[in-house]
Amino acid sequence: MSAKPEMSNDAVRAKTGKDWAGWLAILDAAGAKDWSHKEIVAHLKETTDLSGWWQQSVTVGYERLRGKRKAHETTQGFSANKSKTIDAPIESVFAFWVDGRKRKLWLDIKPIYSTKNENKGLRFAWPKTQERISVGFTAKAHDRTTVTIQHNKLPNEKAVAKTKAYWSERLDALASVLK
Repeated sequence: MSAKPEMSNDAVRAKTGKDWAGWLAILDAAGAKDWSHKEIVAHLKETTDLSGWWQQSVTVGYERLRGKRKAHETTQGFSANKSKTIDAPIESVFAFWVDGRKRKLWLDIKPIYSTKNENKGLRFAWPKTQERISVGFTAKAHDRTTVTIQHNKLPNEKAVAKTKAYWSERLDALASVLK
């Protein structure tokens, strides 16, 4: 095995009927070491009754265990996630993302949004790169809001740590301006 699995053997066995050693044996015997992500998922779809989610999970686990995929790596580069719950209503938090004057108080870029779902989510490209950012907003009790950021298409593992630190700082700054 190349990397430690993200899910325990017990969890995988409980949901799929096989542990990691079982899945490794099955997929190795089928020739999956030389297959793409899509090919492995297609094989699992054709030969098992796993749900789509578990087809993906077993495939990613297999790829990690066989050294075909690193932590935070997707088929389109690396991905960093960050979330924070902020003491402000969802409408206020969303406004500080989409109103340019308010956004300047905490964020040092000017996103060009490809998707704006009011009080639900935003998508935009990182300026001057192919990186993509998705932002989700979830209302919580007592006028609190959880902001979840997924920053995709990062070039390498170092960029993941740097990007998580960046979004942590920016979300802290957003929380400060909303106090």
